[in-house]
Amino acid sequence: MAITQNVRLYHEEGYAGQIASPLAISNRITAQNKTDAVIPYGTPVVRDGARGCKPFGASDTEILGILIRDYSFDTAPGAEFGLPPTRTGTVLTLGEIYVVAGEEVQAGDPVYVGNGTDVLGKFVKSAGSETTAAVKVDGAVWRKDAAKDGLSVISLKIGG
Repeated sequence: MAITQNVRLYHEEGYAGQIASPLAISNRITAQNKTDAVIPYGTPVVRDGARGCKPFGASDTEILGILIRDYSFDTAPGAEFGLPPTRTGTVLTLGEIYVVAGEEVQAGDPVYVGNGTDVLGKFVKSAGSETTAAVKVDGAVWRKDAAKDGLSVISLKIGG
């Protein structure tokens, strides 16, 4: 059937887990989801064994990197969008990537990952305390202003 009306396609600027600067230098590693749950794209992951990863948790103090959106996995309608259990995904350790801001951020702010109950696994701009506690991601900075729960860009360099 032919389209008989004007159709306007509107796409967001990006999405969580999308590489923000595809032509820039980046470093990526692979890691297997060692949990029984889907790990959402664009979220911080930590090492789980020699080649595995899991979501950043309350007792973690540093991240392995940020999970990159992968187009090779099907997502069932209504299912969580991310890296399925036992599957291998790609983790960004150097480069720029879209993420969801856990609080209002400004370009140039440092990047922290929450390990307090109110901000667990979210990217924020300060250390906070108790329920908003977070650990600094050395070598990472916010590149774009965003409101809480808005899309932003993080530039990071983890490791050598």
